[in-house]
Amino acid sequence: MNIQKIQQYKADFDLIVKTVTDDDGQEMDVWYARELQQVLGYSRWENFATAIGRAMQTCKTLGVNIDDHFREVTKMVTLGSGSQREVQDFMLTRYACYLIAQNGDPIGGYRNSFSSIISSILNITPSISVCQD
Repeated sequence: MNIQKIQQYKADFDLIVKTVTDDDGQEMDVWYARELQQVLGYSRWENFATAIGRAMQTCKTLGVNIDDHFREVTKMVTLGSGSQREVQDFMLTRYACYLIAQNGDPIGGYRNSFSSIISSILNITPSISVCQD
């Protein structure tokens, strides 16, 4: 993969990061699943929710506390009619983003390429420290 593509993927990922304060008063970076969905090339939430579910199962299988990395939230979205409704979303840690990229649909070069480089972008290796963030 060429350096320009890697830089573009990283730029896309960096554009959607948010900094929040956790329950202990520490700042941490999070990504919202509905924004990550677009970066990874999913057009339908239902398909992306399946990838999230597989990532959560992987987290559980590895003995990692799911709640530390996947926090379900709701947000209000404006519909075409101007009315609003609540939709499901997740606040994700770096580790959760990594697991989603690894457990996503294997179609489409963008997702495959993204999952290959996301570990380097997020400083995640196979011997990951799940407390990292």
